[in-house]
This record gives sequence, C-alpha cells and structure tokens, in this order.
Amino acid sequence: TAPERMWGLLSRRVAAEKSNAILGALAHALNRLAGRHPDPVGEMSTLIFERAAGDDRAAEDARHNCVNTLIGLHIWRDHKHCGQFNYALVQNVRANRNDLGSVLFALRKALTHGQVQDANAKDDGIRKRAVDLFDAITTAVCVEFWAALSQAAELGRTQSDVDSLKEIARLL
Repeated sequence: TAPERMWGLLSRRVAAEKSNAILGALAHALNRLAGRHPDPVGEMSTLIFERAAGDDRAAEDARHNCVNTLIGLHIWRDHKHCGQFNYALVQNVRANRNDLGSVLFALRKALTHGQVQDANAKDDGIRKRAVDLFDAITTAVCVEFWAALSQAAELGRTQSDVDSLKEIARLL
C-alpha cells in the first residue's frame, strides 16, 4: 500500500478537475474514507464544494456529497474545520439555500441520536452539535425570511420577491 501516493493523487485530481461529474465522484469516494481520515477528507471535500460550479445536476450532486461528508465529520466526529465550514454556509441563506436544505436533511438522525435517559458524553455531544447547527440555520432562515418579506412589502411584491420568499420558506 502507498497511502501518501494515494492522497497525493487525490489532492492533485481535486485541485485540477474541472468536470462537476468527476468532482462528484471524488466527493463520493472521499465520503467513504472520512471515518478513518477526517483531516484530508474534510479539506478536500471543502475544496470540491468550492470548485463545483454552476447550477447543473452534476454540480448539485458534488456539493451535496461534500455537505454530507462535512456534516458527518462535524456532527459525529466533532471535526472543527468541518464545523466552521457548516456555520459559514449559514452566513448567506439565499446563496446557500439548496445546500442548507441538504444540511437540515442530514441533521435529522443526529437530532434524535442516543437515549436521553441513559445519556453519555459522546451522545450528548452529537445531539448538542446537531441542535446548535439546526438552531443557527433556522434562526438565520427566519431572519432572512422576515427581511425579504419586509422588503417585498415596502417595494410592492414582484414575482421575483414571491419566488425568493418561497425558496427561503422551503427551509422552514
């Protein structure tokens, strides 16, 4: 085996690849390695997320794979870099609404993880990180929704305003 060579090849491919479909496949492969190699997987998943450009299905799939990996590492493994990435998404609800939808979906299992009666520190940490991120997202979404609603009321609602409100409301 040659792990250094493997990570070097993956890193170069992630940095150079322009195809969203290939980036998505790389993100999927990295997800399978996340449990044993959280640091390089977290870094490369972040890079793939940033490089997957456009609104096509392949870009969405690549970003979705990355979000699942980064959420998993943050929530289940308490990986700090991945936590920072996840909270950065919350800073721009409108631009990241599709990705935040993926985050909320990925949080479902962690929000109810373990037994509350027979709690242990590990399970409590998993639930706490999930609840904290869920709270940050839903709070930001509500603030953004009310801002968009107020703006639409002041300026008179246009179809664009209505569409924007619908997209934000989907996260609630």
